[in-house]
Amino acid sequence: MKKKIVAIAMALTSIFSSIGLAACGSGDDDGGAGGDGGAGANVNTASNAIVGIYNAGYGVDAITKIARAFNEEEDHKNKGWTVSVSDQGGGFISSNVTSKLQAAAGDFDLIMTGNVSVYNIVDKGSKYLDGYDCALEKITDVYEAYVPGESVQVKNKMVKQFYDYNTFKGDQYAMTWATGPSGVAYRADFFDTIFGKGQWTAPRTTNELIEMANTILEEGYTPYIWSTSGSYWYYSVLAWWRQMIDDQEFNDFWNCIDENGDLSPEVFKSEARLLAFQELEKILSGPDGSYRFDGHLHAKSGTLSNNETQIMLYNTSNKICMMANSDWLENEMKQSEIMPGDVDIGIFRTPVISGILKVTDKTTGQKVDRFETIKTEALLREVISSIDAGKENHDGVSADDYAALKKIRSYTGTEAQNHTTFIPAYSNAKEVAKEFMKYLATDKAMQIYYNEVGTFLPFDTTNIQVDTSTRFRRDIYNMSLNANYVSTFDSQNPIFYKTGLNYFMSSKIEQKIATTSANDHMTGFEYWTWVYDEAVKEWDTALAQSRS
Repeated sequence: MKKKIVAIAMALTSIFSSIGLAACGSGDDDGGAGGDGGAGANVNTASNAIVGIYNAGYGVDAITKIARAFNEEEDHKNKGWTVSVSDQGGGFISSNVTSKLQAAAGDFDLIMTGNVSVYNIVDKGSKYLDGYDCALEKITDVYEAYVPGESVQVKNKMVKQFYDYNTFKGDQYAMTWATGPSGVAYRADFFDTIFGKGQWTAPRTTNELIEMANTILEEGYTPYIWSTSGSYWYYSVLAWWRQMIDDQEFNDFWNCIDENGDLSPEVFKSEARLLAFQELEKILSGPDGSYRFDGHLHAKSGTLSNNETQIMLYNTSNKICMMANSDWLENEMKQSEIMPGDVDIGIFRTPVISGILKVTDKTTGQKVDRFETIKTEALLREVISSIDAGKENHDGVSADDYAALKKIRSYTGTEAQNHTTFIPAYSNAKEVAKEFMKYLATDKAMQIYYNEVGTFLPFDTTNIQVDTSTRFRRDIYNMSLNANYVSTFDSQNPIFYKTGLNYFMSSKIEQKIATTSANDHMTGFEYWTWVYDEAVKEWDTALAQSRS
């Protein structure tokens, strides 16, 4: 039963629909309702689950088609179950959603959104929404259930990292609805012209990427483009940072545990973070080490959205070759009437940071070899090629080194954990909503999603029929195989999820590198120092908030 009167719900809806936010692309900014999933009007009853969905890079068409398929299932027809999908535009994220949730406003039985801290909502318990022990319905039974028509439990079909992410205090309250493998999109047609058709491979290391960019520039093309208002290079920086550290250091960072075992902001001063920042600085600096603001390495000064820069990448006359991006790119371009296959676009996995060959010994402080049998850049590239080809070994390389590099190669930046779906505690159609969540894990639903978007829901893709009609879709599929996802949402420690303390703080390094303002410009080292200083400045406040 909805707790708030209709007048309040309508007023809040009006307020929130006028606010536009964007993530993973432009989306709509009007917050308006859209398709109904083939169930007729969005009538709020116990048998009709209304899905309020965020519309950005992944769009809403795929979920709408899945809802129609759900409604056509004979068992669902017999029970009178239906699902209606309501497009809430590009502003249906963050506080626009949480404010509605706290007011029990809107008729949503299932919310598919972004940039909402489920941990924080669950942690607040009855303090979050009057009259409820928790504002979100516990869905552990969804994860424990078998996928409809299949002999596997939902929890075992979900990619393990996303299952772990959605398991909080021993239970589940939300489900991830994206995978989001990220890398660097590229113009394959330009690569063919510059390097010769069939004569090039995607860069395997950051040094190889820099070499290719230099050649691209010499041939009169632009190596990269990125947005000057926000960008996706930070996905690659995440991967490089993860490549440089072991599991212990990774876990310690997300718990703010320093080398002495103390709770401390010193984790923000790790060498691996500095090296990752400096690697991006090298990549975006140009061959002579000077920053270029004349169109050679990025579009121009001023404010360009990610969508505007993506369109520039697709415009052949611009002769732009690469852009850091993610799996939603091809689908998002449909909004600009650029259809899959119109341009020969691919995407390659973030190259391995070349500095991986040396690490600092924590006892002596000296640089030492990371591997016993891989010590040169040339061999590093060869071994990565073997890993990418699915080989189990490489001549002259030990099994331990090969396994270690294979794991390093798997690290892939993502924002998938930022895309969550959950059931409000005040939902009128919880049973139907839960069945729809189970249905999302079916091969049938996954195939519908893949056919429409070109990417995957976060479940095992073994039985998906891969579309080979575009290079981008082939590349996304290959990137998804054995991917080990890295994000900025990996901590279940309240010092992160209850505070403003997070990996990149309030800015992204590529914005600082690219700015034409002398006052705002930073090198990789300066950015690293600035983030650490900000963490120290916020530390006492964050610590107090985490314990409140």
